[in-house]
Amino acid sequence: MRTLVKLSLLVFTLIQAPSAFAVLIMGNEVGAVDTIVGVTSDLNALGACGNGSNPRVEECWAEGSIGDLMYSDKSEAVPLIYNDDRTLAAFRLAADPGYYVLKNAQTWVALENADLSGWGVIDLTDPALSGFKLNLGKADQLTISHITEFKGSRKVPEASTFGLLLLGALGLALV
Repeated sequence: MRTLVKLSLLVFTLIQAPSAFAVLIMGNEVGAVDTIVGVTSDLNALGACGNGSNPRVEECWAEGSIGDLMYSDKSEAVPLIYNDDRTLAAFRLAADPGYYVLKNAQTWVALENADLSGWGVIDLTDPALSGFKLNLGKADQLTISHITEFKGSRKVPEASTFGLLLLGALGLALV
């Protein structure tokens, strides 16, 4: 009976543990696909943010979807790597941003950096990008004008640590 209880607790604990995975592209562990939090083809439509494509205007636009941000870094001529079926593109980030804005032709995409903050990963087939023309340039490769990185408070889901500790204590009590 005790073995059955212990086994049941172990299975329940393993089911409750969060699953994690990382995308592997060309031998590089690049983390998970980043979450798109905003897309626009008219950055200046907000008027109140100003005109042009510069870090201040991009920050103002992104804050409309995300909240308070602080400019961190801007990178141009960013090299990309792709997965085998060319649906994911990954690129190195200069800082450790919580968020970043990727500019491609006349499209700006605000993303929340997922797992590994040293990499940005975008799903080129994401439905949020439908209707926006991404410049794929030569050899069907995404062309990035620049990436503007921001520090900001990230929404981190509360871990189930307390629940796991409680289950562990219950398991020890039953031994």
